[in-house]
Amino acid sequence: MYQPKSREEYIDKCRYYKGEPMDEEALGENYLLACYEKYWVEKHYTADGLHDLKCLIKAYKEFGLGHFNPNDGAPIALKALIWSRYMHWGSGYETPDTFKQWWRRFYLKLNEEYYQEKCRFYRGEDSCPASIAYDELKASAWKMESYWVCEMVEKGQIPSEYTYSYHKDGLSNFSKDDGVPQSLKEFFYGYGLHKAEGMMTIEEFKEWYNQYKG
Repeated sequence: MYQPKSREEYIDKCRYYKGEPMDEEALGENYLLACYEKYWVEKHYTADGLHDLKCLIKAYKEFGLGHFNPNDGAPIALKALIWSRYMHWGSGYETPDTFKQWWRRFYLKLNEEYYQEKCRFYRGEDSCPASIAYDELKASAWKMESYWVCEMVEKGQIPSEYTYSYHKDGLSNFSKDDGVPQSLKEFFYGYGLHKAEGMMTIEEFKEWYNQYKG
């Protein structure tokens, strides 16, 4: 016989609902997400609620999202419920990709500002700032960082060939714990190879990167 977990265990999986009465003003734009999370928690304690969750998971998977972001901390049943609300309030032109983008931006809050904070030079400018435009290394880094932010916000990942090249060429542990996101390093390397038409060496990349880090 099915035995649900404690409310505390389900609430621990929520980002916005913390179990206490919700303050709409304090939660602001996250209030509706907190309501959906509360609704998800409560569904575990009735037969009808469990049936609804199973149906939502089935529909979510059929929509092509069964393997989306498996390691982001949100159970698939919670994703499926929030996806159902996204579809309900949508325009009718929703796709798996539009939900993925929405989820990253508005639920996980992986937006432009989040990724810009990971960059050394790019801060959302439309063009390279004059203060670094004269420096070839800084200007090129600004450009690549801007491309990386765009890729991560729009797609949640960089081109797979960039990641493949980085690891294939033995860079998996290069400056691994220096605080720079792995995907940004992979982007630097993959984009550099692309622009150099494959002629950039591993040592040239390492030298450039160490100068970038300063």
